[in-house]
Amino acid sequence: MECKFAVNQLSFDLCPLFNSVSAAFEVSIDEDTPPTHTKNVYVMNFNKPLAWDGTLPAELQKELVYA
Repeated sequence: MECKFAVNQLSFDLCPLFNSVSAAFEVSIDEDTPPTHTKNVYVMNFNKPLAWDGTLPAELQKELVYA
């Protein structure tokens, strides 16, 4: 995986981030959406693909294809 790149003459090195995470992690965002409450959960893993969750609709999951 390419983890060093440049955008508009700005260089980025994300290798320490990719190499330091050994397992899946998640980021969740809670917000009040009256009359209910919404929780969005984003699960990421830089070392292997995430398992497909058969309980969720396909449009809520993203399968990445690497060239």
